[in-house]
Amino acid sequence: MGKGSDFKWMLLGVLALLAAGGLVSGVWSGKPGKVHTDVNPKVSHREYPSPTRGQPYRENFAREQLMSLYRNCELFWEQEGTGTPCTPPAISEPPYTFSLNPPDRPRDEGTVEIKIESGGMDSFFATAQHEESEIVWGMDSAGRVRCINFDPEECEARTHLSRQEVLDEVREFAGPVDDNATSIEVK
Repeated sequence: MGKGSDFKWMLLGVLALLAAGGLVSGVWSGKPGKVHTDVNPKVSHREYPSPTRGQPYRENFAREQLMSLYRNCELFWEQEGTGTPCTPPAISEPPYTFSLNPPDRPRDEGTVEIKIESGGMDSFFATAQHEESEIVWGMDSAGRVRCINFDPEECEARTHLSRQEVLDEVREFAGPVDDNATSIEVK
């Protein structure tokens, strides 16, 4: 592989990570060697001053952990009964797959603290908070995730990069990009 090819794969990886994290809406063209991605963020939002702005992976990691917890608790209740409390230790062993330290997450992304306040199926309620965030996410017995200690709009904004942050990230790897760009094509 040549140097140009390595760069293309690195850029594709960065764009894929951005798209996979819900940071941009990606559309893959299907043509070999071409990527088309929309640089407009998923949601429009006000800029909230915060130490976690620009670090949406923290909030997404916490929410992903809650969703994994709930999926595994659902399997647990099917096997053990709906009145049996679901706990992280109970669903961290086979046949369940929950992990407080998922192997697919880089260690430098930190950890998420999970608390199950009620582990029964009908009364389930759990919270998750990234160690470097002030936002606490909660999940109820219906599997709904919500921010429980801030305005919902602010929490949603913190789970996405702003348009400027997306453009800055793309510029770091692809070079100059016009401020008014709505898409980028890499050949």
